[in-house]
Amino acid sequence: MARFFLNSLFCAFPFSKTSCLHLKSSNLMKKLRILFTAIALLPLITMAQKTVYISSKKIPCSNASEQLCIAYKNNLSDAGWKPWPRMIEGFTYQPGHAYILEVNEEAVAAGATTTAYGWALVKIVSDINEDSAAIKKTVKKLPVDGEWYFTKIYSGKTTTLKNRKEFIRFDTEKMAVNGKLSCNGFFGEFTSKGSTLKLGAIGSTMMACDNLDTENLLKKTLELVDNYTIKGNTLLLKKGKQTVLQLIRK
Repeated sequence: MARFFLNSLFCAFPFSKTSCLHLKSSNLMKKLRILFTAIALLPLITMAQKTVYISSKKIPCSNASEQLCIAYKNNLSDAGWKPWPRMIEGFTYQPGHAYILEVNEEAVAAGATTTAYGWALVKIVSDINEDSAAIKKTVKKLPVDGEWYFTKIYSGKTTTLKNRKEFIRFDTEKMAVNGKLSCNGFFGEFTSKGSTLKLGAIGSTMMACDNLDTENLLKKTLELVDNYTIKGNTLLLKKGKQTVLQLIRK
């Protein structure tokens, strides 16, 4: 196809038939074919796939500009963020999100000394909502956070638990509890403000066990709790001023 085009182009000029035939077989004709092939392949040659890192915050497009641009790095180890002054085709930026992108980079304009590039999204490798992550980091954990073994139950008489298989876990980020009674696991929610603490309805697994007396007593006593005190590694769960459960940190 390229050969037909070149032959037609040059034979349209007022050369003699002999000159036209000579041109077709000349070295010049071969060089022109190479040149046209290179021009046809230029878009492929000037496009490259790369990884870029996008900041969760925009930065000024230039020192003298109030306009904000996407901030990027080619490598996370690079010093400082650079402004990206153009759109990224196929990509919608959300403030507060940090991204890792795979993009196609293509030369879109060339000056005397510089070349301008454009990006087209290939895929989003990572999208992290840093605002949400920052909010989670600011959640202050309550003193009861973590896992505690039940050691004693105070319910008219004192029941001592020596095996350390019964425990409760307080998750103060989710305000949830879970753990293990003598046989079954349990789960639920709780509320706390200051030294007050109240468990909501407690759910549990339903395994068939030989003796559920201690388990039922633990579950019933947990429902009484309305405040707590911590002394060192010991947690005292109370109803009013009366301690009903004693635990130690796991």
